[in-house]
Amino acid sequence: MENQQNISNETVIANTEINTSANETVVNSNEATNDFDINKYFSEDLKKDADFERLSKNIPTNLNALVKDLYHKTKHFGKARDVVKAELEAEMNKPVSYEENDYQYKMPENYTIEDELLGNAKAKAIELGIKPEQFKSFMEAMLESDAKIKSSQEQELKKAEEEAVQSLKKEWGNDYDKKISKAETMLQYFTSSEDDEKIQNLPAEAKILLAKMMDKVSQKIQEPTIGKLSALSSQDDAQSKIDTILSNPNHLYHKGDLEAVNEVMNLYKIIANGQLK
Repeated sequence: MENQQNISNETVIANTEINTSANETVVNSNEATNDFDINKYFSEDLKKDADFERLSKNIPTNLNALVKDLYHKTKHFGKARDVVKAELEAEMNKPVSYEENDYQYKMPENYTIEDELLGNAKAKAIELGIKPEQFKSFMEAMLESDAKIKSSQEQELKKAEEEAVQSLKKEWGNDYDKKISKAETMLQYFTSSEDDEKIQNLPAEAKILLAKMMDKVSQKIQEPTIGKLSALSSQDDAQSKIDTILSNPNHLYHKGDLEAVNEVMNLYKIIANGQLK
C-alpha cells in the first residue's frame, strides 16, 4: 500500500515539472507562481480591435493581480446590480395616482360608443392603478375589434334586407311599388316620428312582415276615409270629429264597423302626436 502511494506522488510531480524541451511553462501544482503570459489568451481578431492596445494596458499581468481584480470587479458590480434592482423594485411598487384626463386613446373611424361605457372604463382603470399607456393600448385594440364586428354585422343586415326586399318584390310582382307605397302611408297613421327610428332598427324579416300587415290594413280602409283624415287641419278638428262620432249612437263606430273604428283610431293618433297624419 505504501509503495502504491509513493508511485502516485512521483507521477504527479513528474507531470507538473517544467517541460524545457517544448519551451512551455507548466505550473507545478506544488508550487505557487504569478508569472504567466496573458497575451496568449487573446485571439488575433481581438488584438485587431481598435481599443485593444489601450485597454490591454489596464489588464493585470500576473495571476494574483488578475484574480484580485476579478474579485473586486465582481464584488463592485454585484453591489451595483443589487442597488439598481432595489431601486427598480421601489419605483415599480411606488403608488401612483392618475386622473381621467391621463387616459387618452384614438377611436376607430366612423365608430361610436356610449360615453357611459367609456367613463366606466376610465374609472375602473384609475381604481386599479392601470398605467395610461397600458389603458390606451388595451382600449384601442378592443375598440378596433368591436368596430370590425359592428361593420361585419351591418353588412350582414344590409345583405339580409336586400334579399328580403327582393323576395317581397317577387311575391307582389308588378304591384310592388303600389303596395309598398300604401303600406308606408298606412304605417304613418299608426306610428309617431319616434316609432319610425325603432322601425328602421328592426330586422329585415320584421320590416317585411310589417309591410305585409299594413298592406292588408290598407285594403280594408277605403281611400275616402284616408281623404277625410287628411282634410283635418288641426287637433281641434280631430277632437271635434271624435266628439261628433261618439255622440251619434247610430254611427257605424258603435256597431264595430272596421272602417269607422280605424277612422276614430287615427283621429286619436292625430291628437296624441300633435300633428296630422
